[in-house]
Formats: sequence, structure tokens, C-alpha cells
Amino acid sequence: CVQPRRLHQLPPAADTVPQYIINLDSEEAEAICLGCSGAGNITLTIPVQREASGSDRVVVKIGISGLSGGHSGWDIHLSKANALKLLARLLLSAWDTGFVLSRVEGGSARNAIPRNATATVLVPRARLTHFRDVIEETAKMLEAEYTTQEPCGIGLSFSECSSSSSSSSSSSDGLTRASTRTVLSALKTCPSQPLRMSAEMPGLVETSCTTTLCSTKQDHVELLAMARTNRESQWQDIEQYMQALSDFIGGTMTITDKYPGWLPQPVSTLCKVAQQCHMEVTSKPCRLYAVHAGLECGILLGKFPRCEAISIGPKAENPHSCNERLLVKSVPHVMQWVCRILEVIQTKQ
Repeated sequence: CVQPRRLHQLPPAADTVPQYIINLDSEEAEAICLGCSGAGNITLTIPVQREASGSDRVVVKIGISGLSGGHSGWDIHLSKANALKLLARLLLSAWDTGFVLSRVEGGSARNAIPRNATATVLVPRARLTHFRDVIEETAKMLEAEYTTQEPCGIGLSFSECSSSSSSSSSSSDGLTRASTRTVLSALKTCPSQPLRMSAEMPGLVETSCTTTLCSTKQDHVELLAMARTNRESQWQDIEQYMQALSDFIGGTMTITDKYPGWLPQPVSTLCKVAQQCHMEVTSKPCRLYAVHAGLECGILLGKFPRCEAISIGPKAENPHSCNERLLVKSVPHVMQWVCRILEVIQTKQ
């Protein structure tokens, strides 16, 4: 067993003979996974300017919470609410009140759709009531829009606080109005949706980009988006789009921790053999599918480019969580299936 982060350290293979990869890390029984997405972290760094606020401004903290969240790959096609995107929409709806940002934070992990986000803003005292009314009305509208995706509702918090009780010593010094607009525009524009669907596997998201994290420093704001694709050429389009966004906001873009995807090949020799062997072992056909998430096969095929690959496994639920469990009775079938595949492949060498 090789840990995924160590797969990058494997040397390139000698491309001398046909090779096959059978990954046993899938969680769906009686099915063959034929593709997965690669991924990379895209960080947008947005420079900001600050200015001292006068005594006529009130420090307000606004929060979005309680969203269902989800995996930024598996669940991206479900149109789930993204707390960072909702927060930007709320604030832009009240733009005419003259507020400025002090801080904006959100998200919990680079590969998760944000469930929570908060913003500390400075609102002119004379416009505070109007500001709150607009925020609350917009929140009701959002809750109606996301009734299906967010059945538990959208949690909104709104509280006034003194600068001394806020989470940052710089809360009384807001961003300039121009910097506030730039940050909100970046949050609004940075994608959080599928960008391209697969032609080979109908219904499969081929390329996506999801805004997942936001943090505020004294002189800049950082946005992190996780991009995914199983088609290597799509990285050019992703990078061009995010660089264009960075150029528009006067920021910088960096891509880190990038790893390759795995383009489905449903007509490969290995896939056909695996289907045939499954029928022999179980007397039932198996399902073919691909996932918009990372699997070891993507990294391995980057090292062994002439290989054919499949990913199979016993039935498992809630992987990578404290509730993970395995259907034990599905294991013998997989063992028999793998052994039969190896026997048939051996005859084709």
C-alpha cells in the first residue's frame, strides 16, 4: 500500500510492455470505476488598502451557518449553497448603504463546500437600520431559493459589537471602499460550480472549480479554490480563467498540490475482461462509472502512462469518517473477481 502523497515520489515507469492497474480502493460493489478527476489548489491573493474609520461607523458581524456543505467534487453538481458565495451576495445587496469590510473568513477545508462564513463590516450609523433590513430580506430570499438543497434552512447571525470585543485588533480600521468592492467582486466571480460535463460518461462532471476557503490578513485577502478535471488539457482553460480573474482584481494567482486525473476508457481490454469475469463469478453484469474526485489511479497513470486501469472494491459506507464501515459479505466476491481477472489477463500476455 502506497500513501497517495508518496505516489508523487515514484520514478517513471519503463514503457516496455503493456501493464495493468487494478485498484482495490473503490467503495461500490459490483461496479467498475473507470475514471477520476485530478485536482489542484488555486490561491488568489488580493491586496487591500485600509483606512481609519470614524466614530460614525458601527462594527457589525454577519454570519452564514448551518449549511449542508459537502465534497467539492462528489457534490458539486447538486447546486448546494456555498456560504462564501451567499455572504458576498448578501453584502452586495446592501452596497448602497456605504459599509466597508474589515474581515471576511469562511470554509473549513480545501476540498469541502463551505458551510459557514463570517464578515466583520463597518456600517455608517445613520444607515444601520436600512443595512440590517436589506440583509434580512435578502437572506429570506436566499432561503426560498435553496429550499430543496438546504432543507434545514440558512442560518443568519447579525450582531453589533465594539472594536474592542471583535476578533481582530484591526476591526476598527476597515478596508477602503474600493478594496471592499474588489474583495466582494472576487468572491462573487470566483467559480463554485461544474464547468464542463463529460462526453464519454453522460452525467459525469468533467471539470469544476469550487471556492472553498477565505482568510483576511492586514494587507491582503486570500481566496482558495479547488479545481478538478479528469482531462489534462482542461487545466489550460482553468488556469487562463483564474489568471484573468486575478488580473481584473489586481491580485496574484498560484497553483499548488496539483495531481493528474484519469480519463475514462470504457473500451479498454482490462475493462472488457473485468466485465466478463464479473459475469462469470456472480452471473450478474456490473455497472461502469467514474467519479469527480481523486483516486490513486490518476497519480499512478501519470507515472505509468501506457497502463490500462480499473478501480473496484467491496461495499463500503461513509469512507474517511468515524462512521466508516464495510459490508463483509461483499469481500469474497471481490476476491474471486480479482483472481479471475488475473487468470484471464495472464493468458493475454
